[in-house]
Amino acid sequence: MNDKEIIKEILLNNYHKGHETSNGELYRPIFHKEWRIFWINEDSDKIEFTDKETYISWYKSENIVPELKWVTNILNIDIEGNLATAKIKIANQEFGYMDYFQLMRIKNKWIIINKISERIKVE
Repeated sequence: MNDKEIIKEILLNNYHKGHETSNGELYRPIFHKEWRIFWINEDSDKIEFTDKETYISWYKSENIVPELKWVTNILNIDIEGNLATAKIKIANQEFGYMDYFQLMRIKNKWIIINKISERIKVE
């Protein structure tokens, strides 16, 4: 399997399924221990962020909404040496996100270092 296929697998088998099943534990093996998510607070226009453990805690099985059907589209993966970026759109019938991931290959394993995200409207 080449690097691009490995990154796609990480995004679909862990990240997508984490949203689909509201299972934050699926994120644990793909996020670096220092992982962060960054977003802009729409009310204050300030950049906000949180850490891996807080983010994982947001996804619990009791929060799943079975009616929501998540779709993930990988729009771009760019790899240069041991660095990569991935642009994805993940959405359901009510809302979605445009996400940019930065990844690094550490000890021959691709790991997500951080994510910037913006909530988007769905049509």
